[in-house]
Amino acid sequence: MLAEFGVIFLGITLSLLADDWRTARTERVEERTALSELLSDLADDQLELSTLRDGAARHDRDAWWIFERLDKEGVNADSAAARFGSVHDALNYEPINATYAGLRSTGRLALVRDDDLRRSIVRYFEERQEYVFGFVESYAGIWLAFTESAALDIERAYSDSAASFSPDGRTRLGWQFLRPWGELPSDPMFRYRITTMGTLAAVIADRSEGLIGESEELQEAIRRYLES
Repeated sequence: MLAEFGVIFLGITLSLLADDWRTARTERVEERTALSELLSDLADDQLELSTLRDGAARHDRDAWWIFERLDKEGVNADSAAARFGSVHDALNYEPINATYAGLRSTGRLALVRDDDLRRSIVRYFEERQEYVFGFVESYAGIWLAFTESAALDIERAYSDSAASFSPDGRTRLGWQFLRPWGELPSDPMFRYRITTMGTLAAVIADRSEGLIGESEELQEAIRRYLES
C-alpha cells in the first residue's frame, strides 16, 4: 500500500511539476513576444515624437518671427505669409501604446518578471506619454484661438481651377494678407495668443526631446533584458 501510495504521489507531483514547467515556458514565450511588441511600439512612438518636436520647434521660431515684427515697417509680405502658413499647420501627437494598453486591460503586465523594467514601462506609458500629450492638448486650444484671430488679417488663396477644399497642393496658392502689414493685428488678443502659442510650442519641443531620450533608454533596457 505504501508503495502504491508512493507511486500515486510521485505521479501527481511529477504531473504538477510538468504543468508548472509548461506554464512557465508559455509565460516566458508570451513575455518575450510582449516585450518585442513593446519595442516596436516604442520605436514608432519615437518617430511620432520626433515629428512633434520638429513641428513644435518650427512653430516656436515662426511665432517669434511674427511677434518680433508686428510693430516694424518694411516686412516682406511673402515671408510673413509663409510664416503665418507654417504656424497654421496643426501639431499632432497620438501616443502609440496599443501593446501596453492590451497588457494592462487583460491584467498581463505581470508577464514582465523584472520589477524595475516593469515599473519603467508603466511610468513611460502611464505618465511620460500622458505628460507630453497634455501639453499638446493645451496647445491645440490656443492654436485654434490664434488661427481665429489671424483670420481677420490673412486667408488661404486658391487657384481658379479649385473645385474643393482638398489639401491638394495644386489648388492652393499659399496665404494672402487682407490688409497691409502695418495695420496688423486687427484682433487685440492676437499678440497674447501668438506669444502663448510660441511659449507652449517651445515647451513641447523641449519635452518631446526629453521623452525621446527616455524612450531610447527604455528600448535599450528591454533589449538587454531579452538578451540576458
